[in-house]
Amino acid sequence: MKRSLLVLAILASSCMPGKLSEDLCPCGPGTHCVRNACVRESDPDAGPPPPGDNPCQELGFDSIDQVESRFIAPRCGMSMCHGPGGGFPPRNLHQVDHIRAALVGQKPTLYCQGDFYVDRRAPEKSYLLAKIEAEGPMVTCPSGGQGGTRMPNANGKPTMPGDRLTDGEIACLRWWVSAIAKE
Repeated sequence: MKRSLLVLAILASSCMPGKLSEDLCPCGPGTHCVRNACVRESDPDAGPPPPGDNPCQELGFDSIDQVESRFIAPRCGMSMCHGPGGGFPPRNLHQVDHIRAALVGQKPTLYCQGDFYVDRRAPEKSYLLAKIEAEGPMVTCPSGGQGGTRMPNANGKPTMPGDRLTDGEIACLRWWVSAIAKE
C-alpha cells in the first residue's frame, strides 16, 4: 500500500503545472499522465502497440497512445498551429483525447477537401501523410491539386515549411495513421 502511494505521488508530481512534463503532456479530460505522457483513462499503461512492426519504437514510443501524447500533441498542438487559438484546422491537437476524432474520417476545410486527414479505406492516401511526406515545400493532395505547405511549419512562421521530419518520424506517423484508420 505504501509503495502504491509513493508511485502515485511520483507520477502526480511529474505532471504538476509548470513542470516540463506539463508542457509536453497537456493532459485533457479523460486522460492522465503516465511516465510524462498523457494516456486515456481507459488505458492506464498506454497499452501495447497493434500487431506488426512498430517503427515508432525506435523513437521511444511503444503504443499509438504514446505517439499521440508524446509526439503529435506537443509538436502539432502548438498555439500557432493546431492547438489552442491555432489558426489552422484541424484544431485541438493539443488535447490527446481529441486527436483521433479530429483526424480519422474528417475532411480538410482549406485544401484537399475531397480527401480525408486520415482515410479509413486507404490510409496511405491520407492527407496528413501527404502533408508530412512532401519532398518540397508544397504538397500535392492525394486526389490531386494543391494542398498547401509541407508540415511542420517553420517556428513562428505558420505558412512557411520548416525542416522536414526525419525518415524515422515519417515512418512512425505512417504506422500510426495505418493503426488508427483500422480502429
